[in-house]
Amino acid sequence: MVAIPNFTSTSEELLKGLSYRTIRNILESVHPRKQELNAGNVTQALKAVVSLQLFKSIQPIILDYDESNLILHVVDRGFIIWLNVQSKEDLFLAAGLSMNE
Repeated sequence: MVAIPNFTSTSEELLKGLSYRTIRNILESVHPRKQELNAGNVTQALKAVVSLQLFKSIQPIILDYDESNLILHVVDRGFIIWLNVQSKEDLFLAAGLSMNE
């Protein structure tokens, strides 16, 4: 579910980096159980973002989570350019999500 904040954030927000609080707020806004979203699961997902990209052979790495400052950074700026020319609806559908949820 880390993809949702990346799909819905502006280029400026992505360049600055997404704070843990921002990510959690976005996820809670679309999560079926809202505030019951398990914070530990969100943290674990963010901590695993690089290893998941390596496991999926994504090169270069696109996202990195700074555990010290609790910020998700886009380290491949080309991703932001690519994201700007994509249909948000198509991205959500490819992820098995609906923009209307």
